[in-house]
Amino acid sequence: MPVFVGPGSAPDGGFEGKSDRVGFPTATSNPGSAVLGDMFLHTVGAGATLMVYNGTEFVDAASGGGIDATGGTKTTSGSDTIHTFTGPGNFVVSSGSDSSAKLLVVAGGGTGGGGQAGNCGGAGGGGGGLYYDSSYNLQPGTTPVTIGSGAASVSGQTHGGNGGDTSFGPITMEGGGGGGNEQGGQNGNDGGSGGGSASSNTNKGEGSGSTGGSGTDTASPASGWGNPGGIGSPGSGDNRTGGGGGASAAGNSGNQALGGAGLNYTISGSTVEYGSGGRGNTGGQPARSNGDGGNGGAPGNTGSGPGSSGEGGDGVVIIRY
Repeated sequence: MPVFVGPGSAPDGGFEGKSDRVGFPTATSNPGSAVLGDMFLHTVGAGATLMVYNGTEFVDAASGGGIDATGGTKTTSGSDTIHTFTGPGNFVVSSGSDSSAKLLVVAGGGTGGGGQAGNCGGAGGGGGGLYYDSSYNLQPGTTPVTIGSGAASVSGQTHGGNGGDTSFGPITMEGGGGGGNEQGGQNGNDGGSGGGSASSNTNKGEGSGSTGGSGTDTASPASGWGNPGGIGSPGSGDNRTGGGGGASAAGNSGNQALGGAGLNYTISGSTVEYGSGGRGNTGGQPARSNGDGGNGGAPGNTGSGPGSSGEGGDGVVIIRY
């Protein structure tokens, strides 16, 4: 059977065929074109991995493209594996690779400003900054993970707090901004998405990410997505409070205004809204969905009594391959 030899002999870059062994060409990156069954040695530093083209992409020949990884809570959905982090840890890939993995990083949500029954209300807290990559290049190695907590509920004439930052290696998303309190017309804090302002204050909190956010599987910019909070409208009563910003829309302005919408993803195996903003609260009745905005995005995180703000939702990191 004939053997075709390239311009050099392995390990100098070409192919060699001998009676007792076969030498494969070496390269530091995948070839630009390939057909099913093509193989080469992918050299990284002093190591090398034998790669084979499976008709779609080059994969580790030893693992057949399968990935051996640990970290977070590990589940499956169909043929995909999902790692969900709701607390700090390490994501460790022992072997295998996937250039089309999905990655979601969401920071903790801010909490709304506190209120006082019959006196003053609080604006909504902003959703945590949101990063999404629909083609994350998963390679062997260890990636540290930190999860930002949602800000705690506040009550009385108190400004809302910011959520905690969430990070996946070098990717860091900023926690949502706290909402202002109507007493004195407080502004909203800046954050992943900004908190709303209260009363006639026009200083709504700005989002640290790129404004907007669209598409169920659309990749975000490197800075993630976030939006500003809303403005509390002037007027009588104790409900002049804007909503917190969300990942896909700014917080609404007005009285007890709704927070900005988050974004829907199916990375967890079911459709979930992430990074929504909280609703403005009135001090004359128990807290509304004031200051949600973390991983769940669902309204209804309530405080303990009249005028208390809701807690911000905790952050999350999800990897799917």
